[in-house]
Amino acid sequence: VHYVTIEDGISGVGASKLLTKKQAQREGRSETDGDNGGSNATADGTAGGEKITIMNTDGVGGGGSHIAIIPPELSSFADLIDPLTATDVPFFWHIPRSGGSTFKDIAAFCLMLVQASHFGGTLDEYEDADELMVIEDIDRGAKFVNVDTTTSEGLQRAIEMGIGSFEGLDLIFSPLVFEVTAAFSNERRGRMFAMFRHPVDRAVSMYYYLYNDPKLKEMLNGASLEEYARVGPVENNWMVRFLSNAPDGELTADHEAIAKEVLRRKCLIGILGRKAESLRRFEQFFGWKITGEKMEACHERLLIWDWANKNKHPLIKEGTTVWKLLENYNLFDIRLYYYAEELFIEQAGLFTERSEGQYYQI
Repeated sequence: VHYVTIEDGISGVGASKLLTKKQAQREGRSETDGDNGGSNATADGTAGGEKITIMNTDGVGGGGSHIAIIPPELSSFADLIDPLTATDVPFFWHIPRSGGSTFKDIAAFCLMLVQASHFGGTLDEYEDADELMVIEDIDRGAKFVNVDTTTSEGLQRAIEMGIGSFEGLDLIFSPLVFEVTAAFSNERRGRMFAMFRHPVDRAVSMYYYLYNDPKLKEMLNGASLEEYARVGPVENNWMVRFLSNAPDGELTADHEAIAKEVLRRKCLIGILGRKAESLRRFEQFFGWKITGEKMEACHERLLIWDWANKNKHPLIKEGTTVWKLLENYNLFDIRLYYYAEELFIEQAGLFTERSEGQYYQI
């Protein structure tokens, strides 16, 4: 049995520490005591969700203590510390403009994993199919399930067809954290992992992605980057909203606390600025292997030279007008991103370092 405490850290939540009952007793505190009278947590396993008290020191919502209750829907995601089983289903939470498209290509064309993603919606076998099937790209050998899991309608269709229990599936891609949980069960749990990018950099990248696409450019109504930052359409704390199931309305410190706890408990973290190391961790955690020169060359090309959906654009310096405007739209997400960076460092403890920076799960 593991007991969890939360230690103070840079972001106000800090790194988690796992204590066995004997360790807690040896340190002279109960299993649920926090450090120095700080925050504490207990997983109560009730239908009302998993509760944790977070001592918020960054001033959000007036500071103080906030109760993060992981919604019961997310119980179909395994905890990160739970042993990986053969029936667990990897789920990549796709955050826009954060390297997800490249990982999707690496999974399909280098790792040769059968995936459910947007690719399935582009197949001729998609529209009229009444059962799940794996479609192979004859030219490149990639394999896709004939569903689109990136839209609400497509994901619901996939769930009704039994995507979560489909034996031919290796992983699911989707931005829809709460909706995808219906695909999983206690017997086939979801295993959440994601790649994170600073929200301001992501917002700038989104602008230029729209600007450089003839079909999407009209969404900008001719706005410059600064006009886009002032009046939109700019995303507003996209990550916290998706993780706390709050698509609309005002966010509070409680939403932020929920989002942080979901990441801490449920998510294997990747950081775009450390994409090579992040990808190594994903591959090692799930046991995905790169074998042969062809796969190695594919891996290197997509990771380094042929980054999917890459669009070159001017860098925006921190402190500039545009930066401050975009920052103001995404204060909750920025704090969440810095917390994800802390978790990335902490999660190195799941791996042991060997030569050439390789990480292996222990």
